[in-house]
Amino acid sequence: MPSYEVALIVRSALDRPQLKTVVKAACQQIMNQGGLIKQLENLGHRELPHITRAHKLKHTHGNYFCIQFDSSSDAMCGIAQKYKHTKEIVRYGILKKEEEPRRPCLDGPCLFGELPNPDHDRAVYSRKVLRRFKNNKMSNV
Repeated sequence: MPSYEVALIVRSALDRPQLKTVVKAACQQIMNQGGLIKQLENLGHRELPHITRAHKLKHTHGNYFCIQFDSSSDAMCGIAQKYKHTKEIVRYGILKKEEEPRRPCLDGPCLFGELPNPDHDRAVYSRKVLRRFKNNKMSNV
């Protein structure tokens, strides 16, 4: 299943128990669609960048939340529709998370970005052998 991240802005006029209920319902919607929640982060109460209208109300402040989860791509439509019709959610955005590239030094010896060149290694080896051979002939004379 691909990884997703949803950013929620919830109405600022809600009390703490109501806020808890809205976030729990948002997480429950993900789980109902077959998703698996990995992380829930509260980013706090902030001022919105501009006055936003949602559900016939003007909003200047909001509570920000970030939910990271795994789900199938087919379930995204159902999750988005549920968030769209929830009056307590001012804005939402669902993003697909890209896999972070794995550091090459974790898998084996670290080459610091240099790729091994067998032709260069062979040429260096043959030069060393030829030098030894020439030195040995010179010492025998």
